[in-house]
Amino acid sequence: MKKGSKQSSETKEKISKSLEGHKVSDETRVKIGESNKGKKTSEDTKRKISKSKKGQMPWNTGIKLTEKQKEKAKKNYFPKGQIPWNKDMVMSKEYCKKLSNAHLGQERTEETKKKISIGMKGKQNALGSKGWCAGLTKETDERIRLKSEKRKGYKHTKEAKKIIGIKGLGRIPWNKGKKNVYTEEQLQRLRMGHAGNHYEGHRWNKDSIEIWKWFDKYIFESEGQYATNGGEHIVEGWRYAVDYINHQAKVIIEWDEEAHYFNDKLREEDKIRQKRIEKAMPDYDFIRIRESQLNYFMLCLLVAMRYKNKLKG
Repeated sequence: MKKGSKQSSETKEKISKSLEGHKVSDETRVKIGESNKGKKTSEDTKRKISKSKKGQMPWNTGIKLTEKQKEKAKKNYFPKGQIPWNKDMVMSKEYCKKLSNAHLGQERTEETKKKISIGMKGKQNALGSKGWCAGLTKETDERIRLKSEKRKGYKHTKEAKKIIGIKGLGRIPWNKGKKNVYTEEQLQRLRMGHAGNHYEGHRWNKDSIEIWKWFDKYIFESEGQYATNGGEHIVEGWRYAVDYINHQAKVIIEWDEEAHYFNDKLREEDKIRQKRIEKAMPDYDFIRIRESQLNYFMLCLLVAMRYKNKLKG
């Protein structure tokens, strides 16, 4: 056949009929494979193939495989005892970057998202439902340990935070308006998890620690509980961690920076929080110390101490 010449439809049909039922031997397949090894398709050829395939409907569109065919395909694709080609393979940073760049800007269709959602249902859930990592810990599984080590100390950049914030705008939470989504055990785990982060992340005011020590020694004459002494107390049923609590004196004290005030008034969320704590712990007195008015507060305490000593005398 001359280069550049094209076969007629009639010729193509004759070739197709003559090859019907013809099977290529394993030996021939090996020879074809060996002869094609190392060959690379040029960019020009790739473009031509792409152009010729555009608009063509795949031959198997709409055809569903039978259970027998699926089982056969599985056996051929995953032969028993076959080791995956990429097992224990470590990808280079350069290769990972290329993969990342290749997927940048790609957006999944709503149909694809729905399919993924249906496929993932019941497989993995952060609140304890079955998943590949269910019951695994850093101590028992190397993968979990490596993931944990990799994430240690990781912080999002300002740019990343901004992107995450923009992506979440207008998104309706999946559990909005739904009731009884979580079990009581799951709710407690969520509360405790958030509460633990309150002081484990060192968000407590370091200046307050000396005041709590002073209270223990001179005011209550008993040991209280705070960030550096037993950890901040978690209010049962809520995720609130109180700044200072003295179980013997039955006192709760909150240390308020200026961020807790707006137009010289305590913020509404802090008022609600206080009411909830008072309701959960009715036997305790609730006291607030405003950091900017600390000197005035301490003066009042000293006067109270003198009066207390005078009564004793």
